[in-house]
Amino acid sequence: LCIVSEETERVISERRLDMLNMLGSKLVGTGSEEAVGNGVCVALDTNRRDFPFALIHLDNAAQPYRQCGSPDAAHLLDYPWLEGASDAVESRKIRLPADFAPPHGAWSIPPDEAIIVPIRGTGDQPRWGSLMLGLNPHRRDDPELIRLAELVASQMSGALSNVRALKIERQRAKRIW
Repeated sequence: LCIVSEETERVISERRLDMLNMLGSKLVGTGSEEAVGNGVCVALDTNRRDFPFALIHLDNAAQPYRQCGSPDAAHLLDYPWLEGASDAVESRKIRLPADFAPPHGAWSIPPDEAIIVPIRGTGDQPRWGSLMLGLNPHRRDDPELIRLAELVASQMSGALSNVRALKIERQRAKRIW
């Protein structure tokens, strides 16, 4: 008799919690949109099993910009299909083009699907942009991955809103002085 305890879900949950903790610590006290993007990239780079690559497109920032989550994904910023990704209003999966060469992350095979998640503004603010994440090629139908991606985008939205509020307050204080 061999008694075995399945550990997969516990290991995956711990990995995701570690990434979310890292994300929270990187977003606290950020003072610019670029710092928010850098914090998100650092956090996502610690979890290349769930999301082998990450791309950020901010079109409602002080200066619109694109950023990749890891150095091996920099070439992805030039793909023309990314243009339509910035218009996403709901999270959606896309099939990656056949000529697309995404980073593998922690896997030996590349992802063939990605999820595009809008980075919504808080309150009456407009959308900030989009977050595109490559999906784990072995667990791409995992509904928790989509929720995790939406949680990352939500945290990013809150941090970007804080940055905007801070800038407005600084401008107001400057006018008063």
